[in-house]
Amino acid sequence: MEPQNQGTYRFPLRLSPGESTEFRVTYKAQGAPRWVYSANGQILSGFRLSVLANFPNANYASGIVPTETKAEGQGTRFTWVFAENVSVQNPFGVFTTIHPIGTTGILPRLLLLAPGIFLWWILLLYLTVPLRWQEGAIAGAIFFACLLSLTYASRWMDAKLAWGCLLWVLLLFGWGLGTQHQSRWQVVVVTLSGAVLPIGGCLVASTGLTFGIAGLISVASLMGQYFQLKLGQPE
Repeated sequence: MEPQNQGTYRFPLRLSPGESTEFRVTYKAQGAPRWVYSANGQILSGFRLSVLANFPNANYASGIVPTETKAEGQGTRFTWVFAENVSVQNPFGVFTTIHPIGTTGILPRLLLLAPGIFLWWILLLYLTVPLRWQEGAIAGAIFFACLLSLTYASRWMDAKLAWGCLLWVLLLFGWGLGTQHQSRWQVVVVTLSGAVLPIGGCLVASTGLTFGIAGLISVASLMGQYFQLKLGQPE
């Protein structure tokens, strides 16, 4: 049938007074997450609606329970039957459902914590060496480049193994930055505790313990530098 107007279908049929007829109409819907039939509050009699949802996790729409529900192939067939006069106010049909998310996984959690980890690392670098804005920009580019590489590499290999290969880029940057400021090992230590360990902690089960160890190493490194400076100052 071709609609005369958008959403309006008409049968080219004329009935004389007292005559009656029956229609059998079939629908095929593709691509929509929801398909419903609306009687617009009219009386339904001798009505049968059978909907095959040929996809998993389908459910019936609105509160009108199907007369029959049975599995068919990989989907479910819902059937509504109204033999006598029934006034149906609400639309009824099927819609797509999904299972609730039980866990967000390791990478989404890491991406949520990434800005905080980066700011923590930059703060440690700033407290360790006189960090210039160019060096901070390079540190940010290397950090997020490694994170993006980890995201894509984890699609075809284990995320922990991928991070084991990528963390050396951050450590090499810390080594070079520390060499430039004559604080080689201090920068490597804060890079390890401020960026490498927190990211690795998001990829393992004991995240809290890893974060705690990283925090202790960071505080110990800053305290060591502070007392070193105090002892080096003349009285």
